[in-house]
Amino acid sequence: MPAMTGGDPFFGGQKVIEVFGPAAKAIPASYEAPADAAVMAPFMTELSSIEAKGKKPDAAWQDAVSQAKQIARRQGVS
Repeated sequence: MPAMTGGDPFFGGQKVIEVFGPAAKAIPASYEAPADAAVMAPFMTELSSIEAKGKKPDAAWQDAVSQAKQIARRQGVS
C-alpha cells in the first residue's frame, strides 16, 4: 500500500516503514495482562473526546487516569 511504503510528511518525507518495520521485528514478545484492555479503554475514550468534542487535553488526561484507576481496582490490579 502506498500509504505504508511512501514518504510521510510528518517525518520529512522519510519512508518510515524502512525504519519502523525492522525495529518492530526486533521487539521481543510483550506480555498483555488480562486487565490491559479494560484499563486502556478510558484513554481511548478521552482521546476521542479531545478530537470530536474539543475537550481540553489536561482535563481528558485527568479523567482517563481517574477512570483507569477505578477500573484497575475493580479488576484487582493495585
